[in-house]
Amino acid sequence: MVSATSKTVACQFKGSTSIAMNDKKTKPLVLEALISQYESQYFPTKGRPMPDITVEDFLWHISRDTFKKQTEFVQQGKTKEERKKLKNNGPNKIGLYGVTVSGTFAQKTNDGLKAPSGLIGIDLDDLNDELEDVRRQMIIDPYTFAVFKSISGTGLCVLVKIDPARFADAFLALENYYLEKYGRKIDAACKNISRLRYGSHDPGVFCFRDTDEERTPIPYNPKALLWKSYLSKAEQKRSTIGSFIHTKDDLDFVVKQVIDERVDITPDYHQRLRVCFALISELGESARAIFHEICKNQIASPYDFEKVDKMFTYALGYGSREIKIATFYYLAKEAGLQIMTPKTKEIVSVASMYKKQHGTVEGAVDHLKKLEIPEEESRDIVKQVFATREEIKSDETLYDQLELFLRSNHPMRFNEITRYYEDEQGIVQDQRRLNKIFVAANKLLPKVTYPMFDILIKSDFTPSYNPLRNFFRDNEDRKPTGIIAALAATIETDTGFGPGQFFPDYKEFFIRKWLIGVISSVYDQPCPIVLVLTGAANTGKTSWFRRLFPEELRPYFAESKWIDNRDNEMAMCSNLISFNDEFGKNGLRDHEHFKSLASKDFFTLREPYGRGLIKLRRLAVMCGTSNPREVIPDPHNNRRVIPINVISIDFRGYNAINKTDLLLEAYHLFKAGERHDLTQNDVQRLQEVTGGYYDVPTERDLIEKYFTIPKLADKKNAMLWSQGEILEYLTGVTTIKNLKGKIISQEMKAMGFPYSDKEYYAPEGKGKRGFYLYLRSVGPKPNSALSF
Repeated sequence: MVSATSKTVACQFKGSTSIAMNDKKTKPLVLEALISQYESQYFPTKGRPMPDITVEDFLWHISRDTFKKQTEFVQQGKTKEERKKLKNNGPNKIGLYGVTVSGTFAQKTNDGLKAPSGLIGIDLDDLNDELEDVRRQMIIDPYTFAVFKSISGTGLCVLVKIDPARFADAFLALENYYLEKYGRKIDAACKNISRLRYGSHDPGVFCFRDTDEERTPIPYNPKALLWKSYLSKAEQKRSTIGSFIHTKDDLDFVVKQVIDERVDITPDYHQRLRVCFALISELGESARAIFHEICKNQIASPYDFEKVDKMFTYALGYGSREIKIATFYYLAKEAGLQIMTPKTKEIVSVASMYKKQHGTVEGAVDHLKKLEIPEEESRDIVKQVFATREEIKSDETLYDQLELFLRSNHPMRFNEITRYYEDEQGIVQDQRRLNKIFVAANKLLPKVTYPMFDILIKSDFTPSYNPLRNFFRDNEDRKPTGIIAALAATIETDTGFGPGQFFPDYKEFFIRKWLIGVISSVYDQPCPIVLVLTGAANTGKTSWFRRLFPEELRPYFAESKWIDNRDNEMAMCSNLISFNDEFGKNGLRDHEHFKSLASKDFFTLREPYGRGLIKLRRLAVMCGTSNPREVIPDPHNNRRVIPINVISIDFRGYNAINKTDLLLEAYHLFKAGERHDLTQNDVQRLQEVTGGYYDVPTERDLIEKYFTIPKLADKKNAMLWSQGEILEYLTGVTTIKNLKGKIISQEMKAMGFPYSDKEYYAPEGKGKRGFYLYLRSVGPKPNSALSF
């Protein structure tokens, strides 16, 4: 049972715990409106009388477990018929709990209305798999006050604010509104102001959210509009189909639906005769068998062959000048049937669009040819569309019409790499272009809003593609070999041939690893290897990288200084290569940032067109060039930077290499199971060869000059200095500025100075972490504040 008082709302239903909530002055009046509640839909024959509750209480209980039991009971039914039987019984054999959302009633009839709530409940039934998509549409609809699942779990109830004095007019107008805008036919029973609404369970009700055990209103839809758009009397009384398309295929399509779905469009003698005249007007005697099949569906009276045949013979002889085939289409449409084939709908939509844009029949026919609809099938229908003065309604929603407009005039695709929307030529559709397209759409379809336009573009309607994977898919049949070796051979280098070194295939080995890393990144396995070409200026190092990709992939080659900002992180997720032509300057000064950038697999970013943060996989493989050799910031733990010193580059050989074949060779090596990862042996050989590429920071020189490493057994005689104390000391004994404490700590760890990460309490009682060290005799003695 759910009950309420004017000051405090106490809620209880079939044994649930009682919950209280104080009234809030900020609540909208419609939330405070009272509605009648019934323990059973059969009240007063079954169930107990119950006090009125507020709209707010009812919606809140939908979000909780109050009606969960009866909802789960009904949803046991696998079919609509089974669920209907379960509704009739209810879990307690007395029917189901429900409310009248449109107000309070003395008796559960339309005439029993005591006080209206100012709401009407709109039922959108049989949504099934489309339910959540339709829910999202309803949430952004300007007239939606609240929306929640019906008790069946297959439909939605939408609450709309109305003028209670015009309830019937509001229903007719809303029925037309949901049909025209969304292509959704609402339940005709909603026109009854006393219609009972079963209590259902929907934690996702659009009106409230829960914070712990308190009810926190999501104040309805704060911009929900009061419905004021009513149909004229002429529109309400309209009973003709108006302009329509008629072809043999469409007539056959409608007849088949009537027969196959056993739809009764002949409920009485008068309507049966109208159907008979309508079919005869088009088919003559050949309509007899069809008419018999249609009459077999009648429910009011059993089918009688002789009576039906006699009626047809009479109608065939008598005829009717007034009743034509349009009547048959009208009655079929009123019965909820489709009166055009899907192909006719498509032709009508294209033709209508061309007509609105002051196009021609020929233009529409030519466009339909591009959609693979031949002229012999389209021309007659297109001519009918252009000939009529009225708009031919194909039961398409605004979304359907907008889809056709975009598909015909502005086809787009979503680039999964750049995260941008593009036209078919690959031109990015920035906000300015999208606004222009919306304006054009709105001129043709005035009821289309920008949120509708935005939602459609950002839905599955816009196909997505991955240009990198498409490139390898389209060229997969090419299986070259020896191209990577030829590329490596273009570089003359001394790396791997130094004193005590013998790694003659160093450049080919690591270039191969790096290129396989490029492929693995395309297939969601980021590569941390950074290939760096060093050597004298004007040797062509930068060109070697810039021209490494075939023309179609060059848009995914980005040049960057690897600055710590969001733009650079976005570039790491939307480009295949991130190239730094000043690696020596930017790759080493902020070692921690470089290390983080090379190691990360994901970045949390705001993508283009996005409203919130999302997690994107890192794509870019890093590379760079440097004139100085010193490009390795940490020689003791280097497993990322692969330096190759360039003496010269053979650009004649380089230019002869087909860059598509180069990538395809790496692709097939990756597909065969080869990976970019370095083994422990690979790392050891790398470190043996690249000792001369270490960038010795000034901080290391000073450490070696002023400190020595204590023996492990002699920690008691060593001094324990924190990073700050060491920095202060070195700053005092040298004129060198801008020494970095982080680099000091990094270098001392690399050199082997013992480090204590446990708090040590000096005589002064202050805690400390730091390095154990001996102080060399050079330079002034340390400040007394630093000694022990």
